[in-house]
Amino acid sequence: TPKQVWHAFCMVLLLYCSSSVPYSIAFDTGSSSDGSLTPLQSFEVFLATVFMIDIGLSFVTFYDDQGYPVRDLGRISLHYSRTWLVPDLAGSFPFDMVISSIIDTSGSGGVLQVLRFSRMLKLIRAALFLSKLNKL
Repeated sequence: TPKQVWHAFCMVLLLYCSSSVPYSIAFDTGSSSDGSLTPLQSFEVFLATVFMIDIGLSFVTFYDDQGYPVRDLGRISLHYSRTWLVPDLAGSFPFDMVISSIIDTSGSGGVLQVLRFSRMLKLIRAALFLSKLNKL
């Protein structure tokens, strides 16, 4: 189904993030000397976009409640807002990119590393997704 294809695509991206996020936290991957985005940073923007689209889709995608699919958009939105919205936003929104594009962050590498660390929350979601796959 399209939902399974989307989840598989997101899972591949999450697997990439499982190695790239710790790397970018440990080593400053900085911008290019002329201020433009490096290819790695462009890919990070792509990742952030995909994960933000995934958040939007989570508001309209049914979920299982005790084996029964819930298709009511109000219940879906409420359920997602109460469960995964905050961790998904914290793990998906590129706070470090937004802040570094607004203000000069040349002397605040530590702050940006903390903001990048919030993306590790996506890995929690990946681990839960993998545990669900193991049960199938």
